[in-house]
Order: sequence, then C-alpha cells, then structure tokens
Amino acid sequence: MVSFAPVYIFGHKAVRPFLYGGIIMSENKHLCMGCMNEIDNSALICPVCGFNPNSPHLAAYLVPGTMLSGRYIVGKVLHYNGEGASYIGFDTASQKKILIREYMPDVLAFRVKGDLTVHIQPGKETSYKSLMSDFISLQRSLIKLRTLSHVVSIFDVLLEYNTAYAICEYIEGVPLRQFLQENAGELSWPQAKKMFLPLFTTLNLLHEQNIIHRGISLDTLVVDRLGQLTLTGFCISDTRTAKSELAPELAPGFAAPEQYVSSEWQGPWTDVYAVCAVLYRTLTGTLPPEALSRRTNDNLIPPAQLNRSIPFNISQIIVEGLRLSPEKRIKTIEDLTGKIFNEPQFVQDTDATRAFTPANVKAIRTEEEDEYEEEDEPAGSRWKMALLIGGITLLVLLAIGIAIIVFVLHDDTKKPSDLSSDYTSSESSSDLSDSSTSSESSTSASISSTSDMPGADFVVPNFIGKDYDVVINSESYTSKLTFAAPNYEYNDTYAEGVIIKQSIDEDTKVVSGTEIVLTVSLGPKTVTVPDYEGGMPLEVYQPMLENLNIPFEIKYVEVPQHRNGYVINTSVAPGDKFDITTGEKLVVTVVKNSDSSSSS
Repeated sequence: MVSFAPVYIFGHKAVRPFLYGGIIMSENKHLCMGCMNEIDNSALICPVCGFNPNSPHLAAYLVPGTMLSGRYIVGKVLHYNGEGASYIGFDTASQKKILIREYMPDVLAFRVKGDLTVHIQPGKETSYKSLMSDFISLQRSLIKLRTLSHVVSIFDVLLEYNTAYAICEYIEGVPLRQFLQENAGELSWPQAKKMFLPLFTTLNLLHEQNIIHRGISLDTLVVDRLGQLTLTGFCISDTRTAKSELAPELAPGFAAPEQYVSSEWQGPWTDVYAVCAVLYRTLTGTLPPEALSRRTNDNLIPPAQLNRSIPFNISQIIVEGLRLSPEKRIKTIEDLTGKIFNEPQFVQDTDATRAFTPANVKAIRTEEEDEYEEEDEPAGSRWKMALLIGGITLLVLLAIGIAIIVFVLHDDTKKPSDLSSDYTSSESSSDLSDSSTSSESSTSASISSTSDMPGADFVVPNFIGKDYDVVINSESYTSKLTFAAPNYEYNDTYAEGVIIKQSIDEDTKVVSGTEIVLTVSLGPKTVTVPDYEGGMPLEVYQPMLENLNIPFEIKYVEVPQHRNGYVINTSVAPGDKFDITTGEKLVVTVVKNSDSSSSS
C-alpha cells in the first residue's frame, strides 16, 4: 500500500499544501515553482532562482502549482508564443524536472480568472480544434523519436482543461546565444565543426520523418554541460509562418524568406537556411541580415570577409545555404553535411575573399588530407619534394651569406669580431641579456614596428565585422579593454550594428584596461525602396521599411474596388534609391475604404 506524505509547493500567492502519492519530503522543505529545487519552507524568495510566489502571473496561463494528470506539477511560465506556453515542471513519479508545453493560442482562446479550463473564442472553434490536432500530431511524432540524441525528448501527451499538453525533457544547459556571449562572441571553425556535426545527423533523421523545425536559432539550440547541442522549441508550422491564423514567431536573421509568405512552400531547405544562419553567427559573431530586408537590398557579406580564419569553401557553402531562392539554395541537411565535411577545402586568393596567409592554409587543411600525404604519397613524389626543399634551403643560405658580406663591406665602423658577437647573441636566447647593445636594439625595433605598450599583457583582437553588442557584452573583452562611447557612421558594406573601425589596430599589445574606441555602422545611407508588388498589406510592407531604417508616413485614401489596408503607392518609386539621412519621409499610400465601397 502506497503511503501519502504532504508536499508543500512554493506556489502562487501562498504556500499551499498538496498530497502527492509516492513523494517523500521533509516537512520543512518545499519545491520552488520557479526552478523546481527543494528549498527551506521559511524562505520567502527562492535563494536559487529568486522566484517570488506572490508575484502576479499571466491570466491566460496556468497558475503555478497546478497539477496535471495527478502526476505533473506545473511551475512558472518560461516562454510563450502564438501557439502556447512552456512551463517548468516536476514529475512526481520520476522525481525529475520537466518542461511542460501547453497548446494555448491566445488569438483563438482565453481563460477566465479562477478557471483552468480553456475557452474558445466565438467563431474560432474549427481553427482551434484543427491546430490542436496539428499540435498533438507533432508531439506524438516526436515521442516516437525520443531515443534520438541532440533533440529534446517528448515523453507524454495529455488532454486536459479543453486543451493539450506535451511532457518534455528538461535540459540542463544554456542557450547557444548565452554560450557564445561567454566565449568572446564566436567560435573557431574546428570548434563549430565538432559541435554541429552530431546535430546535423539528428536533424537529417527528423527530416526523413517529415518533421521540419522552422525555428532553429541561437535560442532554440541549448548547449549542455558537455558542450553538446540539443535542438528544442518545436512548434506547428502556423506558429513559424507569417499571415497564418496564429501570431507568428520568426527569429530575425534566422527565419527563411519563404516563412514570411504563407503561400510559399516550406521544407528541409527552410531548416537549411536557419542552420546556415546559425553557423554564420557562430563563426563571425555577426547576425546575417533579415531575409525580408535582403529581398530589397541583399547586403549579405560572405563570412570569410568578416573572419579571415574561416576556410573559404566553408564561407561559400554557408552563403549557398543562405540564398533567398529555395530553388538555388542547398536543399537538404544531408547535402549540406556532405558539402561541409566531405568536400576538399580550397583557398581562392581574390579581392572578394580573405587574405591568403599561412594561418589560413593551416586552418583549411583537414586531418584526412594530412594522413593521405603522409601514408599514400608515392615514393618518387617524396624524393622530388625532398630535392625541391633542399634546393630552396641552399638558395636561402646563399642569400643570407651574401647579405652578411654586403653588410660587412658597407659598415666601416664595425669589426668582424663585433659582427660575430652579435650573430651569436641573436642565435642563443640564454645569452640575450648579456649582449646589451644587440638586445636593446632588437627590443626598440619591436616596439616601434607594432606600437606595443611597455608592460603590455593583452593583444587587441580584430573587432571589424563583429556585432557591437556582442563585443561589449563579452567578459573576454571587457575584462581587458575599456570601451569608450562608440562613434557611428553610415556604411554601405556593413549592416547596422556591425563594427567598421577600431582606434587600436589588431595584434597590438596593450596594457589591460587600455581604452579603445569603436566605430559602429548605421547601415547604408542610401537604400532601395522595397517593392509592394502591385499591392501588399501594410502590416507586411511596414516591417520591410523599418528593417531598412526608412522613415515614412502613411497617407490613407479611399479607392473603391481595392482592398482595405493595402499599399498602392509610395512617394519614391520601388527600386529607386532613398537617402535616409535627409530628414524627409517616404509617403506610403494605403487604401482605407468605407464599408460600402471596399471590396473583399
């Protein structure tokens, strides 16, 4: 026979007692509804997460402390969107934290204060039930794949309070966005390659089961304590598509262009766009421009131009995955994986790419290529290479000898014995301190050539091309440099918020605490007026103008036989340039008919 012990919940507005089968807890302990940790009963505020049980909660969602299916305790709301809400929770059977996802579209349904049941808006019954069916179907499909690694596990689906709930794994970790902020804002390609490859394998398996995420971003990828990525935040397609029945949740910079138009097809290529956007941000520290703005002014900068250590072919593949047209974009994660991890990595030294340096060559050589050269190279080729290296070495030694002879012949004040002493000093590091003349000369030349500061202990990195907010919020930089108020300039090459100049050159050695001034781009001064395609809803056209920083004013006119709320004219023709610095506003003409004259 199962005994029942009292469990005290750190609930909403009061600490309320509940009886749960099988839970054994101390009488002076209870669960915090903010983090589901066991804390002292005497605590008014949770010492772990700071949750206050008397703080107000959103009326549309469940009260903390609510019980589901006699087993799952609902905590505070962690996130909500057009589809519903995510709560922290506790499974009384497994004694583990969980995540509870509730279907609760606030445009179709509502709750009455004091009532846990979801009520449907009049006239929205069909839409509510149809989308709930999509929600349940998605969660049940994910349950079948719960053994997959690198994707959040779904354990159960419940039907209560006239809605549906998914019981999900609670992942101990931090969003990729926070992880990058704590690691200087970006990762190297070898680091990213190791982290993303297992995720690509899992994502490809999801696509084979016709599960498209549509919301992959820095916030839906979680980095666990082992440094591994887990994909979370699955939603039904209407949540991640503009102009659907639900309020859309589209991550700027990561959402594919087809997600902004409900009539366009979505598929694996939609997730390819998002994954490549995540790689772009991870490797460069800079967010790619939003897809809507790129349609009118595609200012996407190849990643290798923002970070010279990125292999050229990786940069090109990411750009190919971010193409606006799905037909020209990489179609599947399998194709993306094949291109990134299997193709030979070549470097092109052109004006449009990064500089060709020994460091870059080292970065783009793969381990497989190194092994091939060591093990499979023909013996004849090795002999030829040895002869070539020997010849080059002989020529270098000959050139050094000629340089020494020329130096001696032209230096009347220096004796051969002095020359020998200097040469010996430069060759032996242990004797540098004993050769004062040579050492002082060498040190002076070094400081002069790099402008290094005496007592320097930090090398200034290259900030150009990085996101300003990421840089100034990174402890790796703020602990070593003092960032003065930034300068701002319009720039046609770099997107808004990207650093375009720095007052101290990269690779300069400075003392910790040195002040540096960064210049940040305001975006292009002159932009192209976007096309409204012969008639476009203002709610779609307005964000396009805002993304381009175009100041505008709306002029309403009555035009019979035209749809209300549609743009029909602009004071500057679509496709023409508009200077956003003059103070003038773009006049946008929008139809606003009376009921008798408007058409549907």
